[in-house]
Amino acid sequence: TPLTAGSHGSGLWPGVTVDASSTAWINGSDISGAEGCLIVAGTLNADGLGLSKCMVGLGVDAGGAATVEDLSVNTADVYGVRNDGTLDLIMPFLTNTSIGLIAAGTTTVSDLHIDVALQGIKATSGADLTVLGLTTTDVRIAMGADAGALVEVHDADVDGADLVVDGSDAEALEVHGLEVTNSERLVQGVAVQGLLLQDVMATLGDSTAAWSSAMDLPCTGTCTITNASLTLLNASLHTSGTGTSTFEDVVVTSSLVGRPAVQSTGNGHVVADGLTVMAEGGVLLRDVDTTLEATHVDLGLGVGPAVDLMAGTHAWGEVVLERRYRSHDLSSVGLVARFTTIEADALTSWNLSSGLVLESTDLHASSIHAMDGREVGLHALDASVHVDDLSTRVSPKGVDLTGSHLQVSTWSADRHALALDLDGTSSATVRDFEVVGGTGSADALGDGA
Repeated sequence: TPLTAGSHGSGLWPGVTVDASSTAWINGSDISGAEGCLIVAGTLNADGLGLSKCMVGLGVDAGGAATVEDLSVNTADVYGVRNDGTLDLIMPFLTNTSIGLIAAGTTTVSDLHIDVALQGIKATSGADLTVLGLTTTDVRIAMGADAGALVEVHDADVDGADLVVDGSDAEALEVHGLEVTNSERLVQGVAVQGLLLQDVMATLGDSTAAWSSAMDLPCTGTCTITNASLTLLNASLHTSGTGTSTFEDVVVTSSLVGRPAVQSTGNGHVVADGLTVMAEGGVLLRDVDTTLEATHVDLGLGVGPAVDLMAGTHAWGEVVLERRYRSHDLSSVGLVARFTTIEADALTSWNLSSGLVLESTDLHASSIHAMDGREVGLHALDASVHVDDLSTRVSPKGVDLTGSHLQVSTWSADRHALALDLDGTSSATVRDFEVVGGTGSADALGDGA
């Protein structure tokens, strides 16, 4: 009988123990109402176990070994499965637990299902955990790993989680194949040292909320998201820390208005190769160093900036910034860079009122294309710009210099009222200056040189 009106009977008797000198074969059996339904200090082979209303469903102690197929744990107050030894699980179903699976030993799990839990799987220091197939439903935290744990999860399906990955102190947490629905946050943690998320498809956030953080990744080591499609519902991604955060072949789509969809802060390093961001708020970078290849930011009808950059050192390959064309747009901005140094292969701005705005910045680029804006292609304030191939088109001003220097090998200026405007403290060296269809009285004006 339950001890109190609110108890379901957990802990009324100690449970079944396989001691260190014993081997047990237990098939087609149900155990319930115990402190530990089945505790293994020796060796267990089991098939068809039903464990219910226990403090701990299945527990494997250090030195113990168990192989269990077709395990069902229903209502475990503390742990559905606890492994400190060696455990091989096949087709376990864990329902209504505090923590579904907690592992400190060597654990291999196939086709793991966890329904209703505070945390699905957790690996503590010393764990070697491999999960081949994971499904969680209505779990507050789907998975997590402490420092000193080695974790690989393959083919995970997470539905209805507050947090998919708790990366706090994780050193070697890998997820290969992850589908997320109806969930708030992909990653959160403190001092994430080693994380890999590969082949990810996720819808995150809450469309009825004003704003939420779909990822808060303070990376102190190496953190990588690769081959991912992330749909954010009024949500954004944030990386920070002293380590390297990498986005490789990642598409981010956000409905968020009024703030950047992707933010990186701190004094670490951000690497992007094949990153596409489709969001009205664009990307914000503060103090970090960046390496960008094949990066594309599409503001839609937003005003941006597409990339808002301050401080740090930046090595960029091809970066494209764009917006849908609107003839009345006088406020959108492509790149805003302050107090920084940029080395770029190709920078392109399409349909942004002001293509590039540089303040106290040193920019060296092989090519810059600032096309079809409504204000200015390139605006430099106390900046230095060196570019081999410059193209500007349609905007009233092609380049506006204030206290700045421009050096160009070849410049094609197409249909500007004024291609070059330079104040008395500015200078420009243009070796090949081709002006086509200008509508003003001069190609270049101002008191500079």
